[in-house]
Amino acid sequence: MKTESSNPAYAGMTSEQIRRFKYWEFRTIAMCIFGYALFYFVRKNLSIAMPYLNEEMGISKSDLGLFLTLHGVIYGLSKFVNGIWGDRSDARRFLVTGLVFCAICNLLFGFSSSVVALGIFWVLNGWFQGMGVPPCTRLMTHWIVPQRLATKMSVWNTSHSIGAGLAIVFCGYAVGLNWDAWFDASSLLSQHWRWCFLLPATVALLGAAIVWALVRDTPSSVGLPELKTGKTTGQQPQTRAEENAEYKAFLRRKVFLNPTIWIIAVGNFFVYVVRFAVLDWGPTMLKEHLHMDISLAGWSVAAFEIAGIAGMLAAATTKTNILGYVAALPIPEVFQGINAYTLGARAVNPNIEVRVVWTSSWYDPGKEADATKALIGMKADVITHHTNSTAVASTCEEAKVPVISYNSAMHKAAPTMLLGGVVHRWEEYYTNEIQKVLDGKWDNTPVWGGANVHMIELADMTPKAPENVASRIKATYAKLEKGEFHPFTGPVVSNEGKVMIPEGKVATDEELQQMMYFVEGVASKVPTAK
Repeated sequence: MKTESSNPAYAGMTSEQIRRFKYWEFRTIAMCIFGYALFYFVRKNLSIAMPYLNEEMGISKSDLGLFLTLHGVIYGLSKFVNGIWGDRSDARRFLVTGLVFCAICNLLFGFSSSVVALGIFWVLNGWFQGMGVPPCTRLMTHWIVPQRLATKMSVWNTSHSIGAGLAIVFCGYAVGLNWDAWFDASSLLSQHWRWCFLLPATVALLGAAIVWALVRDTPSSVGLPELKTGKTTGQQPQTRAEENAEYKAFLRRKVFLNPTIWIIAVGNFFVYVVRFAVLDWGPTMLKEHLHMDISLAGWSVAAFEIAGIAGMLAAATTKTNILGYVAALPIPEVFQGINAYTLGARAVNPNIEVRVVWTSSWYDPGKEADATKALIGMKADVITHHTNSTAVASTCEEAKVPVISYNSAMHKAAPTMLLGGVVHRWEEYYTNEIQKVLDGKWDNTPVWGGANVHMIELADMTPKAPENVASRIKATYAKLEKGEFHPFTGPVVSNEGKVMIPEGKVATDEELQQMMYFVEGVASKVPTAK
């Protein structure tokens, strides 16, 4: 069996050097995730502040839209320019500099009252935001062996969601604090929206100091040999002019004239249009049209989104293309989970087939175990459930079949086969609701909590899970946090061929609460009443 020491990227290194290299590899990835998450911390905070900028500052939605548009354009241009610049710069210095200037722009934004000044500072923030990705990718190419680079990059990509999710939650609660009790009404600091920028900026500055302390640019900067990439480049350029000419030729041939790059760029453009529309305008829409408290606006994505990521995880794991689902009762809540699981799985692998076995009970360990065994007999090689006991997990553990648990992480029941647990987090919700009751401010506004506020998580993944599976979990969860993935966006077709959600339409709460059908890909029939 091939060992790490035999990896050609480590050629010429001693065992001690390889050990140190792996330590620095882990440290670099962790700091890249941490550092880039902070960029989102001082970027997606605007979405929480926007309703207040509209109400308190009189800034129109068209002006806010202009802020966002110019920010996006400058951000895109910056990523391109800084990508070229970042390739030839000290990545550690580049990353920290960008983060510090983003924090400064946020501080200036938080203390400004002029519409023009606010617009300028946010556009400048867009430019410095473009200094986040290039140094992270450069750092990882220096510290990660080529064979693991794609996997590690997908792990790093979770930083987008970590930062955006934390920013939205953090700022939602910051806005809700009683700042006017601490500051005079005439003070700028009594305006709640300003803390959406002042607090994240402070966090970003502290984080920048941590990144500076813990990151190193290249292996040689800590006395380690550089990785052997195995690439042959022929005669190396001898002068600066030759190096520049070679670099320009590379850009022209491999980037500008590369059709694959252009296809990816165009596709990514439309992804970002949808993504930013949801992230930037979602809280405003929820507050204005559903009259939701801003601190709970981020809880608007329903619990079924985690079923979607569970399905994507299962799709990445299955070898038979058959997934099993142990279901309790044929009610809309359960159909939502099964359908989201299926849609998520088929988004990764369109050949996936989901088979369902019903128990007719929320809690019946015997029936759940029998249902699990039946699904294994149907060749299902990844199983999940919407029941409340640990029987599914323990049965999968005995059969050595990967399992995704429901309601809680059941790693004790399936210590080696658990891929993750769909965990419900109620602590913050009940704390907030109880406080509202005590304050006389409670109302019956419905709340559907989602991944973006970690009310529902895919949690407690076993460290024994294959590395590619673990990275896939984190990458797909990141998409949910950012609002990039929603299972019930049309077209959604039933397994009987009927269009249930038209193309381009997202299912409403009312439609979800009446869901009594299986989507395409579920190889089971809807139970009929006896």
